[in-house]
Amino acid sequence: MAISSDVACTLRVTAGGVKFLHRIDFYLNLMELVINGCPRSFGQVRNIAQLLAELDLADKRLAVEHNGKIVTRSRFDDVSLVNGDRLEIITAVGGG
Repeated sequence: MAISSDVACTLRVTAGGVKFLHRIDFYLNLMELVINGCPRSFGQVRNIAQLLAELDLADKRLAVEHNGKIVTRSRFDDVSLVNGDRLEIITAVGGG
């Protein structure tokens, strides 16, 4: 039986260590972002371009939605990220 990503995120969020993680984030100055519904912590990411580099997605064909708005690739360097931002990142898959 496969667990959907939404269920896995819920288990991760509710699995006891989350409050401790937030305390570590505070002391390490990490930013928490919600990516495709899953909370993730990052260090020195200031914009979408840096986030995609951190995720090894910088050279991929993809679409990004930031807080409900589509962001074009030409604006990845311009869109600043703040703690709590929500992003949806969709990668293109070729095939036939």
